[in-house]
Amino acid sequence: MRDVRPGEIQKGSKEYTNIIIALFIAGFTIFSILYSVQPLIPAFSRHFHVNETWASIPLSIATLTLAIAMLFFGAISEVVGRKPIMFFSVISVSLLAIVQPFIDNFNVFLALRFIQGICLAGLPSIAMAYIGEEISEISLPQAMGTYISGNAFGGAFGRVFTGFIASLFGYKVGMIAVGVISLFAAVLFIFLLPSSRNFTKQRFHLGELLRSYGQHLRNPRLLKPFMLGFLLLGCNVAAFNYISFELESAPYHVHKGLISFIYLLFLLGMLSSMLNAKLRAKLGTLRALKLSLITLMVGIWITLLPFIIFKILGLAFTIYAFFSGHAIASAVVASRAEHHKAQPSSLYLLFYYIGSSVGGTLAGYFYGLIHWPGVALMITIFMVIGLVIAMTIRKSRDIR
Repeated sequence: MRDVRPGEIQKGSKEYTNIIIALFIAGFTIFSILYSVQPLIPAFSRHFHVNETWASIPLSIATLTLAIAMLFFGAISEVVGRKPIMFFSVISVSLLAIVQPFIDNFNVFLALRFIQGICLAGLPSIAMAYIGEEISEISLPQAMGTYISGNAFGGAFGRVFTGFIASLFGYKVGMIAVGVISLFAAVLFIFLLPSSRNFTKQRFHLGELLRSYGQHLRNPRLLKPFMLGFLLLGCNVAAFNYISFELESAPYHVHKGLISFIYLLFLLGMLSSMLNAKLRAKLGTLRALKLSLITLMVGIWITLLPFIIFKILGLAFTIYAFFSGHAIASAVVASRAEHHKAQPSSLYLLFYYIGSSVGGTLAGYFYGLIHWPGVALMITIFMVIGLVIAMTIRKSRDIR
């Protein structure tokens, strides 16, 4: 473990508290907006007259553009600083969320989600780099866990609140409401976040940037957690994109307003992220990682049982395991970033959100073939690949 630098912020200080509150709020803002469309996929299918796979594109296109744009925002933040980019991100996505519901043309709606995905990218990769720079290493796991908890809470709130309001007043009112709430949260974030202490500006050179990204991608100590992020979010989005279709259909026929409450399970992500440091301390990083992957796989198998209670129980297992695995992988990337700290975080989230786009869309194909068992099959394949990667990590000692 490296020595604590004079400017690093320790747990217990006022600055530490302000940082974790601000980034919790920022994660809430970004992910409530990103995932607010997930419970609305059946509504999009009906309103825009498209099939299930196309109805999932508003989520997939935003996560895809988010992933790609993070590569550039990470590099830009090395030049102009972390805070200006994060401020732009939280404000712009909130304003776009308020505008989108007024669009009735599906192609234009997708174009706005495309743009919103770019704006969404301004916070996640930079937030991880900001934490890695400003927080001492001993306090890093808990700080990262708290930030990810904000992501989980935002994702849960965006899904549940938007879905419930949409069931009462229509999806447009639901989207406007979550946009307004996120705008207020964004303003609070701006006032709370302290200025960077340990950030050093870099000159921008495209050739150097590409070489640096290439070095990170060739580093197996980073590439393997990148791949795990791809698989983990791909599984999570696959499950929750299509559970609404499953529960609305025979033999369940659950009302769409009630279905939105299943997204409360994402609150388990807060608990998982915050307890993850203790799990790693008790079992070790590798064992905790393997346990997360196995638990996610077992959880999706439980959902194949015929009663609704098993659907809920199984999804609870998958949520807890997903956030545990994500916290491990992201903390490993942050701690192993040796230079240009925003870049490994950007690459991790590039893989992570491409996994969302690929997993969410691919699951639509599997769902179209054999319905929910097809989604479970795809998730099982992803987790088996993840376990193979985890075993490779053990052999090469890439994770301590």
